Amino acid sequence: MQRVEVNMRRLTLLIHLFFLILMATCFIGCGKTSGDTTLKLVKHGSGVTDEVSIRKLFWIKTNGKAGCIDSDGDIAIEAKFDDIRCDANGLLLIQSGKLFGYANQKGEIVIEPQFDFADEFRDGMAVVRVDGKFGYLNSLADFAIEPKFDFAKPFSEGFAIVGVDGLGFLGYQFRRSRSIFIKKDGVMAFPLSTFFAGQAFSEGLAKVWVGKEQGFINNRGEFVIPPRGSDIGEFHEGYATIWSDNRLGYVNASGEIVIPAQFKQAGQFSEGIAPVAFESGKYGFIDKNGKTVIEAQFETADNFYEGRALVSLDSKKGYIDRTGKVVIPIQFGGADRFRNGLAQFSFQDGNVPYDETKWGYVDVSGKIVWNPTN
Repeated sequence: MQRVEVNMRRLTLLIHLFFLILMATCFIGCGKTSGDTTLKLVKHGSGVTDEVSIRKLFWIKTNGKAGCIDSDGDIAIEAKFDDIRCDANGLLLIQSGKLFGYANQKGEIVIEPQFDFADEFRDGMAVVRVDGKFGYLNSLADFAIEPKFDFAKPFSEGFAIVGVDGLGFLGYQFRRSRSIFIKKDGVMAFPLSTFFAGQAFSEGLAKVWVGKEQGFINNRGEFVIPPRGSDIGEFHEGYATIWSDNRLGYVNASGEIVIPAQFKQAGQFSEGIAPVAFESGKYGFIDKNGKTVIEAQFETADNFYEGRALVSLDSKKGYIDRTGKVVIPIQFGGADRFRNGLAQFSFQDGNVPYDETKWGYVDVSGKIVWNPTN
């Protein structure tokens, strides 16, 4: 019986290697193509983005249309789109009906809405879908990698996860597509590896699967944390959550347990502390030694961003500082974390449909800079 299991593992490994070699052969020289896909590109001035500075913009909706404001609450892009992503660096994702395109930070359309799926720019690239296949645009609004993947995830730290045609394994189950890492030239990053991409790179590490086990590799494709059965989250500030015996704890970048699994819920470390749910079900915050620094008292709690953490009590939301003091009253029906000095909020509760909810913005002092609109 033991010999049969060993032979099956060898067979699985050989099949892995066979298809990986096939894919590696396909990917050599198959990165950026000559540009067979034609975009409806509308350029303004001498270039697409070179004349437009990067600004800190925030999404708003008025009279059913979406636009952007600046950090002072002044209109930066007129509310004229069905939807727009205002927080991107460079080109902004826009929506018209069921189609997506891109505008610059003046609100001028650079790529007419034409994609049935598109994502915002991250790490200088954006995922789009054309005729059922996924590819990547660069910041000049050209195809850096032609659409050819079954699925594609955003770039992070110079790598992206994509799905390619071919027979593959994931958790010992057959699936049509294999998840692999590519570089920005579209070439397979680790052609002779026997693992599947599981999670984007964060702080130099990425989760991968080997059979039913998961481990972490560095940007050279080398295992830093060997495959194991435990579920490990994404690394932030050197720590990641680990699931063990129905509880959560934390490991460091070497895979060593630094805070034993003891929490019902656990969030990422941010600004040196992390939100956790204790046995009572209430949320508090711990430091990297596992010491409680804000007592468990909240129904929910988010990470700290810009010195503020979103918390809730009695189904209402507000913000605390690092001492646990409520600095923006717990009064909102909906709210989000702080980004670039502002946080989105609504006085309406979750019973109101999202597309009918009125949203506004507060600064870190709690001052309203944009009254809720829809």
